[in-house]
Amino acid sequence: MRKAIAYLIAAAMTLCFVGEIFLLVRLPNIRWDTRLGIPLQIIGFYCVGLGVVARSASLKEVLDFPAEMTSPNLMEFIAGNMTFLSLPVFTAMIAMSSSRIKGGSKAFGCLGRILWFVISIFIVFVYLPFHMAVVMPIAYPGYVMVSALFESLQYSPIDQDFQGFQGQASKHFRLRELMVSDPVAAKNFMIGIPALILAMGIKVLALFVV
Repeated sequence: MRKAIAYLIAAAMTLCFVGEIFLLVRLPNIRWDTRLGIPLQIIGFYCVGLGVVARSASLKEVLDFPAEMTSPNLMEFIAGNMTFLSLPVFTAMIAMSSSRIKGGSKAFGCLGRILWFVISIFIVFVYLPFHMAVVMPIAYPGYVMVSALFESLQYSPIDQDFQGFQGQASKHFRLRELMVSDPVAAKNFMIGIPALILAMGIKVLALFVV
């Protein structure tokens, strides 16, 4: 059953990706920089955000979904994203529980439950559909390409030594070893930062090219 759902999501992602490309190409009255900039900004913010989340030491100890979210394997990519999307939903359910532990302000507790209810409505009816229909189809091809780049780096037989200084102390590091030490963060920053820089460059170029 779970595999059938994953295949269904994969098919829906493919259709959404094709549809989004078609809309970006065919919709009239949209500037060329907007057509190129929107996908790049989505990829950039998503990847940089996930890269920051993946650096959390406490998260690494209990969950592996950030690694799955950067996987070129489509089924793992879907599974990681489903885990990620379930976290805020369950967090809201826990926070809105009617039974309370002793202590704390009743007024803040009541206000907090109201805010969590509003947030949960936004998550379920706005962000989840957006993430599944827009973010995932756009981000996955990027992760496939960056995974190929990362693997060629990871299994290269050569490395390069560098020397840096921190105050009076001298520190040595090896570039390939440093890059592959945290695959999730490396993949996200390898695609996220260039995507944001490219999106910014397109906006600047659009000031001079109509």
